[in-house]
Amino acid sequence: MKTFWRNESGGVAILFSVASLVAFGMVGLAVDMSRANSVKGDLGHALDAAALAGGQLETGDRFAAAQKAFAANYRGQAMVNEFKAFVAKTEPYEVFRTEALVTVPSTISRVLGFSQFPIRSFSEVVRGNDANLHIALALDVTGSMKGNRLTALKASSAEMINTMFTNLKRNDQVKFSIVPFARYVNVGLGVRSQSWLSVPDDYSVTKYTCTTSKPVIREYNCKTTTSTKYSDGIPYESKSTVCEKEYGQSVTTCGDKTTNYKWNGCVGSRNSPLDTLDGQYVTRIPGLMNTSCNVAVQPLSSNKGQLIKTINSLAASDETYMPSGLVWGWRTLSPGEPFDDGADPSRVTNRYLILMTDGVNTLSPNYPTHNGNNRTLADKLTADLCRNIKESGITIFSIAFEVTDIGVKNMLQTCASGSDRFFDASDAVQLSSTFKSIATQLLALRIAR
Repeated sequence: MKTFWRNESGGVAILFSVASLVAFGMVGLAVDMSRANSVKGDLGHALDAAALAGGQLETGDRFAAAQKAFAANYRGQAMVNEFKAFVAKTEPYEVFRTEALVTVPSTISRVLGFSQFPIRSFSEVVRGNDANLHIALALDVTGSMKGNRLTALKASSAEMINTMFTNLKRNDQVKFSIVPFARYVNVGLGVRSQSWLSVPDDYSVTKYTCTTSKPVIREYNCKTTTSTKYSDGIPYESKSTVCEKEYGQSVTTCGDKTTNYKWNGCVGSRNSPLDTLDGQYVTRIPGLMNTSCNVAVQPLSSNKGQLIKTINSLAASDETYMPSGLVWGWRTLSPGEPFDDGADPSRVTNRYLILMTDGVNTLSPNYPTHNGNNRTLADKLTADLCRNIKESGITIFSIAFEVTDIGVKNMLQTCASGSDRFFDASDAVQLSSTFKSIATQLLALRIAR
């Protein structure tokens, strides 16, 4: 009987040892599983960062960008066995996917036969947006934009338009307006009869006048002089020839002289504070006769071909007055007059204004024209408009293109709807990158895994 009890005690001891080992292993398994879950969280964060880095690119080595972002963000101690980054699908939206496999070595749970825990995870970002987007491009086309700057602007803005239409589910989801501005804005001849505009019909005035002049008989002692002049704030060297002149007897001529007055689509400003408002059009906007301005405003449109055509037709001339671009960019986005093309308030959920300029306000208003030179006033009106536009629910992106004036940069940064919506582009490459970055924000690149 004693032997029996001794044998039974040994069996119990063995069972107790096995049970203790299993319990110890289960505790270890719980610890190791907790470690694995922590690694999985770190892995997911790094894969999200990688997917966003690669997904926001349209060209270039997207895999390299994703891999770099993954390496910078992965904090887990587990060894990475595999990393992939690729476009998973393109319709109806592009989906960029990142995947990784890591192995977490076990500790105490080895007693249960678990040597490691493989963890595979992925992240996907979608380039696309179900919202309806109305975007106004207020583009500086002043004289300082001539040459390479204008070429860069055309290429960058056209690329952005193409990107938006390519990456949205439906073409009618996005509409652009294009507002070329310098001293004035051209609203187009087709709006001449609108109630918000005050402009007469073209007309001519004929008067009988006499003029007296002395003909130049000869010039002598001619000298060439050099002076510095300015065009839209940009200095340039001007050469001229100055001569002494010998005049003959006075000659008087008389006859009818006809002066033609024609409207080319250019508009000035209403008196302050209406020049910083979108509304109260019982006080009409003044049309300016015999005044030159750029190509006409392109109202909101989802016709990509027409939008690109307008961009390609831009030319550079005249001086800078930013409030012209801001106020008319705002007006193209409003549901009512002056422009209401395609503006359906029930569908529009996101409105944006992109202001691009390369210089300072060289002009100010002397109502209704913009022929003054009070930069302080022009800058104040610019700031007032930026504030009013943002308060109306429109998001502003501002771009300083090859701007060296710190005051202008500060003004544009304050104008933007947040520091991440101000861009300082020092050359054509950065301007292109800027428009791409804005397109990425507007397309609402988002994690969808």
